Amino acid sequence: MRIQNSTWTLGLFLLLLLAGACKRETFLEFADGLVLNVNTNILKTPLVISFVNANPNSGLSPNNITVDVLGEGADKLYSLTGESTITVIEGIVNIGIRPADAPSVQNPLEFTLIAKAPGFLQSVNHFTIFDADLTQHVTVYMVEKDHAPAGISVDRDQILDVQDGGLDVPFVIESNVSSTKKEKIQFFLPQGVQLLDRNFQPLNGSGQIELAHFDNRSPFSLDALTGMTDAMPAVDQDGKILGTVSFDLASLYSIEMTVGSQEVRYFSEPAVVTLTLNPQTFNPQTNDYIKAGDILPVWSLDETAMQWHKETLAEVVSNNGG
Repeated sequence: MRIQNSTWTLGLFLLLLLAGACKRETFLEFADGLVLNVNTNILKTPLVISFVNANPNSGLSPNNITVDVLGEGADKLYSLTGESTITVIEGIVNIGIRPADAPSVQNPLEFTLIAKAPGFLQSVNHFTIFDADLTQHVTVYMVEKDHAPAGISVDRDQILDVQDGGLDVPFVIESNVSSTKKEKIQFFLPQGVQLLDRNFQPLNGSGQIELAHFDNRSPFSLDALTGMTDAMPAVDQDGKILGTVSFDLASLYSIEMTVGSQEVRYFSEPAVVTLTLNPQTFNPQTNDYIKAGDILPVWSLDETAMQWHKETLAEVVSNNGG
């Protein structure tokens, strides 16, 4: 089984897109008589992103945010000062592009932005710009790990004795249900499984795991996932390009695992993941709510290629007669 530093997996289904842009001239006058004319007409600003806490009841805003920009359009993006490094200032980032790189409906500019902030889950957001003269104002909702909003759980645990030869005992981590989150996840590693690095070498030492789970009931959960479930590239199990797709979410989880200071990238054998699902999840394949016997596709996010990859199919089974 493949696992990435932040592996996102979901059960789901279908398809759509996005848009944006503007220009401006800023005139700065200093009291000492120096007049500086900053002509930002050389850059268009089709995208303004604000980063906020997904939990409206928390007083903590994401701080010290760093962003990585990936994808074919990444090298065409600039800060408003003309720098290729995109910097978040007071929770806001302005994305600029040169008029020469102006996109169109036939030739859109696409990129993926990964935002990280201390104490928050990383946020993955895919953007498609069709018009550099129309500005999109987008809000990215970041999940505070210790104060996740309704519909989201973040659980952590230790795997104390990771050996080259595999786990001495099975390991399981499970989220709880509550009045604000009715579905849960269980993640199970069997005895003997090896935790492997990016070079498929076994790791040993003390392991850490962080498991985040998102339901499809809460608007806070759905808001936090919009940037990577709406209009993102995808491929099927054979690597066939499916184009840009959007998903009807059944459930989603992400895992981050380390052993010592090294990231766990793979398992020597599959983990067992059990998800309870909202019975009012709509299945577009049957045009009805999900039920026992339905077959749902399972997808994972390839953070190297920044595209969803169809992994397998999973069957919905009855839980206590439900």
